[in-house]
Amino acid sequence: FNGAALRRLSIPVGLEIGRTDEWKGRPWSQALRLSYVGDVLQDVPEGTVYSPYSGMGWRGKAVSPERHAFRAGYDTSLQCNERWSVYAGYGLEARGGSLYHRVNAGVAWSF
Repeated sequence: FNGAALRRLSIPVGLEIGRTDEWKGRPWSQALRLSYVGDVLQDVPEGTVYSPYSGMGWRGKAVSPERHAFRAGYDTSLQCNERWSVYAGYGLEARGGSLYHRVNAGVAWSF
């Protein structure tokens, strides 16, 4: 799109339940989040689209995503020692007929 931009402002409203415990004497934290995400502002642009391969141009409009979504997520972190920790998480967002999955895992070093 020539100069067009999709603008969207979403504000999640939800609940988070967290717990900090110990596993084999090491701090272990967990968090579960559930939220509803409603769009406060959504501006779907129109613009001229040009294909350099065919030399053709046409009027186009961006896809309008659903205005309402549901999100769920779970994260966990285990402190191995004073410098090292491991973490993992999963997130899901359902918006209209689409599902967005997010998975993260890693190791962190503090200095």
